[in-house]
Amino acid sequence: MRTYYVYILSDRHRRLLYTGVTNQLERRLHEHRTKLNPQSYTARYDITYLVYFERHAYPGAANRREEEIKQMSRWEREQLIRQFEAEERGCPAHLKNPYASPGRQASEPRGPWTLRNCDPK
Repeated sequence: MRTYYVYILSDRHRRLLYTGVTNQLERRLHEHRTKLNPQSYTARYDITYLVYFERHAYPGAANRREEEIKQMSRWEREQLIRQFEAEERGCPAHLKNPYASPGRQASEPRGPWTLRNCDPK
């Protein structure tokens, strides 16, 4: 069974936020961070920091949640991010930090954790 992720990225100063959906979070982060599409919003404004994500079993549920998050006020999204940061359970640094070693960004994480360990719920 596939897993779908709803995620929020931010710029370095958390002034800008981007919300998206993917079925491969690490691949999608790599695409954002390497600016695969230089004309995209995330590339133009260097929105590369992973500040929030959640897992879903079905694409429809992930898409609905993405729309729900996009309809939230800035304050509500910040609360969501703060709650995630408070509950975070040792996510690999290469997922959060766009300036971590490029080899670590492009490859599967090494170590005792997986994305499951990073899940806020």
